[in-house]
Amino acid sequence: MTRRYGVGDVFLAAPLGIEYNNELQSYADRPVGLDPSVFCEVTGDEAFDPLSRLRLDPLPPQAAASWRRIVDFVKDSVLSNPEAAANPLLVGSAQRLLAATLLHGYGMEPTERAEIRRDATPASVRRAIAFIEANPDLDISVADIARASYVSVRALQLAFRRHLDTTPMRYLRRVRLDLARTDLQKAHPADGATVADVAMRYGYTDRSRFAADYHAAYGEHPHVTLRRLYG
Repeated sequence: MTRRYGVGDVFLAAPLGIEYNNELQSYADRPVGLDPSVFCEVTGDEAFDPLSRLRLDPLPPQAAASWRRIVDFVKDSVLSNPEAAANPLLVGSAQRLLAATLLHGYGMEPTERAEIRRDATPASVRRAIAFIEANPDLDISVADIARASYVSVRALQLAFRRHLDTTPMRYLRRVRLDLARTDLQKAHPADGATVADVAMRYGYTDRSRFAADYHAAYGEHPHVTLRRLYG
């Protein structure tokens, strides 16, 4: 089978286990390498094999445009910043964001089954909350939370929607925001503490996003919290 890729196409460049030859002309690439395990984290399926499931056809144009925007975002906000690139929370989130974008682009959304609905219990939510609140400083994914709760990712997501009207990752972000607020309240600007430092500590590369989430949660901007006692 022969496939031709043109300008702007996004495609799987190195399918393992498949013998292929390629010819490149006027080729300017932006290769992105992702460990297959990241796709397992995103799907919640430990047996998920992206190299056999993802198609060799290029992404649809709209999905390809979304992919390029996400790649540019990761490059500009994480990879180009040495401090951010050394932060496991940011790197892990960026990898999962890329994997989820690719899966969504190929229309590979997980399905909800009857056994998943039965597993969506308050007990699984309690186990998840305990795990999240014990490990907010670690690079944990929704798959990690699901494993700690002894349910599938889809069951965990359904349980959080049903019993808390939120998602596991939103709950994790709120826990991290609470910790960031505590750090801002304790920090002294004279010691060089900044909102950007605190935001990055808890997985935010975009200060405006951090400020928006913080204001939505607490009704004030983070720099106000930082300077209240010393302003």
